[in-house]
Amino acid sequence: MSPEAQSLPPAIHGRDLPESRICAAAVAKLRSGGWQVACEVPFWERSIDAVGVNERDELFAIEAKTCFSKRVISQAWGAQSHVEYVVIAVGTRPRDQNLELARQHGLGVWRVDDSGTVQVLLGPVRQEMRPGDFYRTRLRESVRQMDGSVPGGMPCLDGVGPTADLQRRVDEFKAANPKATWKVIFAQVPNHFTSARNMYSALRANRERKSLRRRLRESKLRREAECGAGI
Repeated sequence: MSPEAQSLPPAIHGRDLPESRICAAAVAKLRSGGWQVACEVPFWERSIDAVGVNERDELFAIEAKTCFSKRVISQAWGAQSHVEYVVIAVGTRPRDQNLELARQHGLGVWRVDDSGTVQVLLGPVRQEMRPGDFYRTRLRESVRQMDGSVPGGMPCLDGVGPTADLQRRVDEFKAANPKATWKVIFAQVPNHFTSARNMYSALRANRERKSLRRRLRESKLRREAECGAGI
């Protein structure tokens, strides 16, 4: 039986990242109940903040936000089609009408206060799943092979997040093993992808985005310098 409260883990990377700390406290609570949990689990065109799987192959999703919103409701509903239990973890107490909306749809609501205590405002209702659901299988496989130390709810900042952390680990592995293929890298480096092809494509796209942002910044600085010089 998982406790009703769980202490908040230390701040991640020394940053004050409210959503990531809310997610960390919710994940700690779920793990204390015996669930294997991974964060930033790929799902359709986005990632779920955290997903747990238990010994009965049931899935438990956590969507963490600083406050209750239409966006987090939408994300929770999307996960609910393929996951038995879905909880919204927030840093502020939702309004009564929002709690009622969550109750009507079988969603759980956890509140993480300033001290890191997790308060269960509403328990999730178990959803019946379709047999042979491809996306459920992918979620379970992802959770079981992903690096459990990757934090969830990280902000979209340059160099922050699971893909950035993975890129650093891959770079270190390739430096030590320059002839390693992507199949070997995928097998040896803990990651949150379901295949070597997906892993390679995502890291390549991430590098291309970073390169584009760098070129745009440099172009902007050149234009500002030219304007300042009266060119």
